[in-house]
Amino acid sequence: MMYYQMEPFGTDVDMYGHAMTVSTLLNIYRDQDKHPEPIEPREVMPKWDKTDIIEEQLAQIRQINALFGGKEIVNVNDS
Repeated sequence: MMYYQMEPFGTDVDMYGHAMTVSTLLNIYRDQDKHPEPIEPREVMPKWDKTDIIEEQLAQIRQINALFGGKEIVNVNDS
């Protein structure tokens, strides 16, 4: 436990590194007029202990899609 406090390891640390990369890329390419606040790594960090994780991930995907002006296609015939 003492070593973990000094040098955290495991999935959370790995995922935080990925979240930093994703938030950096999102901040580089975001429209600052529409989204003036920068995106924090914790906002894109997956949360494993929730039961509604799929809905939360879909909400994040929709948010990222809207950020880049994408069109949500729910059904293949919608395109």
